[in-house]
Amino acid sequence: MALRLGIVGGTGFYGLPKLEPVDVETPFGDVALGRTKLGGREAFFVPRHGGRHERPPHLVNHRANVHALASAHCDYVLGVFNAGSLVKGIRPGSWAVLGDFLDFHRSAPRTFFADRAVHVDFSEPVCPHASDALSKAAPGAPRVVYAGLDGPRFETPAEVRMLAGAGAQVVGMTAVPEATLAHERGLCYAGLVFVGNHASGVGRPAAAQEIQALLGAQRRRLLATLDAAARGLPTKKSCRCAKAPGCADLTLEAKA
Repeated sequence: MALRLGIVGGTGFYGLPKLEPVDVETPFGDVALGRTKLGGREAFFVPRHGGRHERPPHLVNHRANVHALASAHCDYVLGVFNAGSLVKGIRPGSWAVLGDFLDFHRSAPRTFFADRAVHVDFSEPVCPHASDALSKAAPGAPRVVYAGLDGPRFETPAEVRMLAGAGAQVVGMTAVPEATLAHERGLCYAGLVFVGNHASGVGRPAAAQEIQALLGAQRRRLLATLDAAARGLPTKKSCRCAKAPGCADLTLEAKA
């Protein structure tokens, strides 16, 4: 079977060109995927917040989204998400690649194994090969430690100081638990971070509409980066993502 790619988009990034609708039923809810070609590969796009952006960050159905991409037999998944910078050296309007993360989520379901004692290894929290492909497609983008919080509110200055002190460089609401769920399904996951603002107390506050507009202005660059990353993904997988202890073996078919 030819390599397939999943793309998850969030605020300000709602689709890829020439999407063919594909409806997928999952145990966690139905998901409307869009099938297209990207970088010469078959690709499936899912809008993280729903097709009309109806779900706020703390209500995103991450389990359904990830399950749907696994059901479509995606080998790699690239997530695109906004984040706030916790350090002055990472400026709004720049890009970064997810390197590691801190999970401070409390509300959203964060695992497929809530009813079983399964312990998944996270010594490699993102796929090294997919992350390398993103780094090559976005020259100069640093690898960052991402702090994930529930939202929908932004962080207080005290919370920002705590997160920065813990080693995080950016903060957001959706890369986690998306990344952890993809890993549980044995998918090769990597994340492209758009830095839309400085976090509270680090720089000038920015409204959500301003952040969306900033990303919208870079849509052409984003699509070119994803296309280049798709072309740079290895055709033969040699990473440990699907072999990490505890990863689920999912063989469900997509319902077109």
